[in-house]
Amino acid sequence: MVSFIAQEAATRERFLSDFQSLDDALPHHLKDAEDRQIVLVVLVDPWSLTLENYRKMIAPCDELRPFCAIIVTWNAEDKEAESSRPLLQVVLGQSLPRVAVAIRHPAFFRDSPDSRARLQGEIQATVTEVYMRMLQARSAKLGLTADPPPSVSNAQGVPRSG
Repeated sequence: MVSFIAQEAATRERFLSDFQSLDDALPHHLKDAEDRQIVLVVLVDPWSLTLENYRKMIAPCDELRPFCAIIVTWNAEDKEAESSRPLLQVVLGQSLPRVAVAIRHPAFFRDSPDSRARLQGEIQATVTEVYMRMLQARSAKLGLTADPPPSVSNAQGVPRSG
């Protein structure tokens, strides 16, 4: 279900999207996204991080990349997750120490979506923000001196109607 929400959110922002399950090919997906200059959003289920195999697969995401963002999904209706949230956040910090602890930038790391609407809004804001930052970096690399594209980091997970 989360993959459908993500694809819908990307489509609302006029992005093409593709869904990949987390597996041992993640380093390849990261390299491919970098080479093709595409936005990569990794959706993380906090319960999955309690599994050693999943932590090993997600480990390549612990390197800061300007094209990659991580969104941790929470289910507000899951009472066990809510009561275990402090423990799950410790596991998150241990699994992705550079990303989850070192940076708390909404463009690259979000861990607050706890409903479908908030998740969709967070994804929409994330893909747009990361894409704009990629354009800014590309402009700087080319030596363009025009004002950079506007930032949308103030979009705090509020989905647009329509």
